[in-house]
Amino acid sequence: MYHNGYKIVKTVSAPLADMNELPFEDYSIFDERHFVRPFDGTKRYSLPINLDRGCPFSCSFCVAPRLRAQHDGYFRVKSIQRIRDELQYQLREYPQTDFIHFNSESFLSRHVEQLEQFEKMYREFDIPFWCQVAIPSITEKRVEILSKMPVAKVSIGFEHGNEQFRKDMLKKHMAKGAGAHPDPDVKKMRAGGKTNSDMKKYGRGMAKVMNQRSPMRGSSGPR
Repeated sequence: MYHNGYKIVKTVSAPLADMNELPFEDYSIFDERHFVRPFDGTKRYSLPINLDRGCPFSCSFCVAPRLRAQHDGYFRVKSIQRIRDELQYQLREYPQTDFIHFNSESFLSRHVEQLEQFEKMYREFDIPFWCQVAIPSITEKRVEILSKMPVAKVSIGFEHGNEQFRKDMLKKHMAKGAGAHPDPDVKKMRAGGKTNSDMKKYGRGMAKVMNQRSPMRGSSGPR
């Protein structure tokens, strides 16, 4: 959008980038101290890795549904092979890395099959990581897959403890048909939503995953 001297001209949006074709992020422009983060009483050299862009859900307070309305197919994920290639590249560049920060609006929103492939692929690296999870994407199967990975921290946004408020005001019930997602399991989640009892159940499941994790390797500090 720009002003040509007479009026405001709205330009056509550029095509969305293919996540698998983007160049690897260049972190050399940042002061290396930005990557040293405190975690669990120690210092960690934490490397950010982007897994996707956008989100399949339609919370009223988030920009994601508006971006999907403006750009068809805005929610995009990187392939497992692309993620593996990027991890290999960045770890060659930063061999001191002992913690991964996976940037994803909802780590568990991929196809179950893709999550299983990710878990098998990540055995090659086995580096503790942090991820963010959306409540509607939490299922017993997905938690089971996550429990096999070296996850050190999971952030979950509950937003509000009142189920009715979540549905009426925050749209956390994820109205059926809102947005596009290829996984029928996620479509089902979005249509049915989560009740307070569901949240407690899956919360206990996530807590179990975190409690059973073995101590983080290299706990004495960055290597």
